[in-house]
Amino acid sequence: MRVSCRWLAELLPGLDAEPAALAERLTLLGLLVDEMIRADRGLESVVLGRVAAVAAHPASDRLKVCHVDTGAGSARQIVCGAPIVREGAFYAVALPGARLPKGVELGVSEIRGVRSEGMLCSAPELGLEFLGDSGILEVDPDGGRPGDPIAPRLALDDTILVLDVPANRPDWESHVGVARELGWFIEEVPGSRPVDAGPRQPDADSEVTRCPVALSLLDREGCPYYSGVAIRDLRVGLSPLAVRQRLWLLGVRPINNVVDATNYVLLERGTPLHAFDLERLRGSEIRVRRAQPGETLVTLDGKERSLPADVTVIADRDRAVAIGGVMGGRETEVEQETTQVFLEAAFFDPARLRRSAARLGMRTEASHRFGRGVDPVAVPGGLARAVELLSAWAGGARADSPITAGAAIAPQRDLALRPERVRALAGLDLSPEEMAEALAGAGLDVAREPAHLRVRVPPHRYDLAREVDLVEEVARRIGYGRVPARPLPLQARAGDARRRSVADVARSLRALGLDQAYTPTFFDPAPFGPGFYEGRLIEQSNPLAQNERWLRPTLAATLILAVRHNLRRGAVGAAFFEIGHVFESALDARPDVSPQAGNGWREPGSLPALPGVNESVRVGIVLAGARRAAHWSEGGRPPAADLYDVKGRFEALLGDIEDVSWEGGDRAWLHPGQQAQVVLGGVPIGFAGRLHPRVERALDLPAATFVGEMTLEHLLSPKRARTFGGVSPYPHVERDLALVVPDAVPAARVLETVRRAGPADLEQATIFDVYRGEPVPAGFRSLALRLVFQSPARTLTEDDVELATRRLLGVLAESGIHLR
Repeated sequence: MRVSCRWLAELLPGLDAEPAALAERLTLLGLLVDEMIRADRGLESVVLGRVAAVAAHPASDRLKVCHVDTGAGSARQIVCGAPIVREGAFYAVALPGARLPKGVELGVSEIRGVRSEGMLCSAPELGLEFLGDSGILEVDPDGGRPGDPIAPRLALDDTILVLDVPANRPDWESHVGVARELGWFIEEVPGSRPVDAGPRQPDADSEVTRCPVALSLLDREGCPYYSGVAIRDLRVGLSPLAVRQRLWLLGVRPINNVVDATNYVLLERGTPLHAFDLERLRGSEIRVRRAQPGETLVTLDGKERSLPADVTVIADRDRAVAIGGVMGGRETEVEQETTQVFLEAAFFDPARLRRSAARLGMRTEASHRFGRGVDPVAVPGGLARAVELLSAWAGGARADSPITAGAAIAPQRDLALRPERVRALAGLDLSPEEMAEALAGAGLDVAREPAHLRVRVPPHRYDLAREVDLVEEVARRIGYGRVPARPLPLQARAGDARRRSVADVARSLRALGLDQAYTPTFFDPAPFGPGFYEGRLIEQSNPLAQNERWLRPTLAATLILAVRHNLRRGAVGAAFFEIGHVFESALDARPDVSPQAGNGWREPGSLPALPGVNESVRVGIVLAGARRAAHWSEGGRPPAADLYDVKGRFEALLGDIEDVSWEGGDRAWLHPGQQAQVVLGGVPIGFAGRLHPRVERALDLPAATFVGEMTLEHLLSPKRARTFGGVSPYPHVERDLALVVPDAVPAARVLETVRRAGPADLEQATIFDVYRGEPVPAGFRSLALRLVFQSPARTLTEDDVELATRRLLGVLAESGIHLR
């Protein structure tokens, strides 16, 4: 945002408007000054000159030789080609040595044999393109004398400050807002005062007639307050030169006195206004409503726009004439022939307006300010100020009485400030009285209560929402230079140890050859095809993108898309993991996402849980394509990833956690024959499997894709303590058994039974082969089981091993398992 030092000085008597000092003061207040621009840059050697005599050029019919008084004691001879130059008139004269804003450098020269000692300048040559190019610029001397600097004559004796306004301080996006802030902080300067931004009341004896426009406020959610006034008998034309020049310096193109008045109020008070040609409003009616289905509007920029149904529009009896708070329509634009206008001032809901502007792809000065938040209480004052300006600039324009709908009020906001919080957060050892004085000096109403200060927040201070904001305000008012430079005590938070554990999980997965991914929480289920997820999806009420309005129920939903993206771009394989949040409906809660399964942990400072939603932190893995880059020993065909690659990585993480087993899974979006779930203490805590071929086809995945997911909380479960002992000096004995096992009995249960029922000397039990077919009966399979026995104290005999084997077979027989 640009502000004029000269304008600030007009608003705030007593202000030291020296630009460098002002920039330093604003920076100390938290308003960063990015740049200082001198308005007279390039005009240092341009002065006011009076043409004393004009003669014809001896060698040209089109040129004239002028003798110009520039205050140097004698007239300068300047050759000029402008036919309008006349004796006695005052012009802007660039002296030899001048470097004009366009980069033109002047010196003494000869033009067709005649010496020329300068140049009579046109407006564009001075950087004043808005004045047009009608030849040399004649200047009103306004009491000035030849040789005076030209800048004051053109209202260019100013410096423009380019400010970086924080998003939470929309009250600083106007000259009144900046001056008001400065006023509170320099109240000790004689003559300074906070700026009055309130409404201006009409004179008691002024004649006021009733507004001819009927107003209907039908969308109070999008526009809580709307007001307007009809102005008659105005003459559309140019604004005063000083006004046009001020607007130009602040980056606003002057158009006509009506539009310039609305822009002037915007820059002065931060109140966006809009003017309609009253005679083009059909039915003399204004309706503030939502856009109708299929409604369009040609806006002031000449573009026809389709209006979404949730956009607030300003309409007359028959059609939309403006997009509320964004831009007006071309059909009701104020033009040169306009004699009556309807001037609107309103307050639009910031959140609704931001969404509307984003959907329309429009960003204007009005939408920017309404989107950040406009002081609703100041809206009537902005309208009255515009009426005042038009009365002065538009030839005695006459205003009717304003019409209003809604209320220009802001909800009362009170905050409590505890003195001990100021000491703890800012390090300032102040008494409650000093804190109250500091806040009162910033324009806040403060009341003393036994344990705290009660602070009434004015409506324009959107930044004051919490106690910590008041702490910052006290420090700002006191001066950051008074904050003592001492280290604050560090306090360990309860979540730190858990964060370290989470970091350990991520580090372990990276060591296992996986790349960590960060994918969006939102996703679109459409690419996965019908039936991808068997539960209810959680839909956002205000999505950033319409096709990504669902919260992911599994990390696989977004990790799979990342894998597909990489494979389609030439990657031979992809191996990703992510630690992130997933969301499932409480109505569809599975055991592995229920709070009882250990998902009650939340990051410190995270948002509250959503009602009816189970949110949990998961670790997800997705593998597809080659396990690694090709090697010459494999003939250029490296092995592809499979289910056991996912399972093995989870087993590495679960290594020292007791009572973990794997069982068959039943997720419909995974391959029915290639999936499993991991169980801890009888409770499922995760799964692994290949995507169902139906899902792989829907996503057009170029390789089989394997996924796995586990609740983070269980990976952080207490680990079994490791103990170390010597290696047994006695030999081990192996026994291989061919067992006939019912298909309904998982291999994991066989191993679990053997390990639980086996003797202390049973060191290892593994399955090394599976067989189906004759002579194994249907409904059964043959599992080859290898048992390894070893004693740390003696050599085992054949009888020892035989006895242990018979006992194990007896236990297995209870589950229908027998020796082949």
